[in-house]
Amino acid sequence: FGPLALESLLRRHAVNLTEVSLSSRTFTVTSAMVKKILTTCHQLVRFSADMLNARDILGLTDTDAEGSEDIDEEEGGGKNEGRNWVCTKLAFFMVFICGLKDKPLSWHRGVFKQISRLERLEELHVGVWDDIKEKTERSVFQNETIWDSLDMRLEAGLDNLHSLKQLTEIGFYHVKQELGEEDVQWMVTSWPNLKAICGKLNTKRDEFVRLAAILEERDIDFTFYEPDSDDEVY
Repeated sequence: FGPLALESLLRRHAVNLTEVSLSSRTFTVTSAMVKKILTTCHQLVRFSADMLNARDILGLTDTDAEGSEDIDEEEGGGKNEGRNWVCTKLAFFMVFICGLKDKPLSWHRGVFKQISRLERLEELHVGVWDDIKEKTERSVFQNETIWDSLDMRLEAGLDNLHSLKQLTEIGFYHVKQELGEEDVQWMVTSWPNLKAICGKLNTKRDEFVRLAAILEERDIDFTFYEPDSDDEVY
């Protein structure tokens, strides 16, 4: 299964597809293929794939993506036709969003704006799920690139997701975050149906404990990792 097979599939079934799950454990799946599905299939309700590069979300060319310049947050980074996702019926989205290491916050805000179109989302997972964490031979999933992920702080554009009022679960497994009290408070007040947060809230133990207490007070489940040291949570 590759780009040609995908094109054939979409020509015949794009208007009817409601569930798609792609894993490079079985298929050859590229970020461009993931983008093609999200910008073509209007009826999708559930979607999962290994990874999606921010470059493809923002409509950037390879040349554009080589730099670290700010992008126009209103127009996006590129001029590619069909850049906006059309799958606005999605209730479940699980894809590791990468390609953001050392990029300016405008890139993160651009990604959040794209996700904000999915107003029916109930579950949003943008971290590295366990099936792909095992693929250590691929550099994008190695420990040294664990910061190569979507920054879940308000200053990075989290507040663009105020439209996701049906959200019950958000996940950013196996990627480091540096959330603060303001970020977590925003989550629990802006998403009235939130039941669970899956992932690291902060790498510092003291800050993590303080943030976890906010979730416990609101009776929101959270998954975290045992610290490898007294100072950091992994």
